[in-house]
Amino acid sequence: MAFSNHLIFLFVLIVFIISGIKGDDNDLISKECGKNFTNNDNLQANINNTIFDLVTNTSAYGFANSSHGSGSNTVYGVAECRGDVGVQTCSECIANAAQQIQTTCLNAAESGIWYQHCFLRYINSNFTGQADMNVVAMWYSTENMTNTKVYTKTLYELSVELWFTAPFRAEQRKFGWGQIENHNLKNSNDETIIIYGMTQCAWDIDNVACSKCLGNAFNITESACGEAAAGCNVITKSCAVRYEIYPFLFFNATAVNPSKTTRSIIFGNI
Repeated sequence: MAFSNHLIFLFVLIVFIISGIKGDDNDLISKECGKNFTNNDNLQANINNTIFDLVTNTSAYGFANSSHGSGSNTVYGVAECRGDVGVQTCSECIANAAQQIQTTCLNAAESGIWYQHCFLRYINSNFTGQADMNVVAMWYSTENMTNTKVYTKTLYELSVELWFTAPFRAEQRKFGWGQIENHNLKNSNDETIIIYGMTQCAWDIDNVACSKCLGNAFNITESACGEAAAGCNVITKSCAVRYEIYPFLFFNATAVNPSKTTRSIIFGNI
């Protein structure tokens, strides 16, 4: 049975690949492989079945969890796509994640892989519903803003709103996005700078845990990225925070008559 399940799993991945997935790792952020095992066909079958469920359901709904097995051979998995990506991008990302984790994390009872547009994790102990604030990756822009006082104040307004948007206003995906512009914040060409931001939590954690995770991530942006960085991205195992001075999402808001006010701000959530 384990051999049969493994063949079915490989067949599904091959179908995805033939359908157009190129297996491009250019947007790979991080990968973890741990707790190696040997000679355990039941555990391997449960891993395969869990990943199969995650690929199928995440492609359909944007997020999924799954578990298979019993006792020490039980495998739990969670997967999610970034809230702004479309169905095709989500499907390609999560199938590629499954392919990579199966080929590079052989005989690993615990694995996780993070891309720009999705992540997939499985562990043979129940971690679902628990916020994990360990940092997966963090980077920031080397461009510094000159008017740091205005920039910091404007960014703070955006951050506070996004902090509450994902956990308490989003219906399912725990994904919040927004943009803010302050006409006192200009670039070298005297153009108003717009700050774009997003927050997202793993859908399986509750609102309180999501808020706590995002608060921790925002603290990291302040301490690690500094107050002048024009962009910052912090990804933990259960949530993510990002802001930039350029559009980076697949959709963006359009402010209503921004020139008539000193500051305009607009948000959305999923």
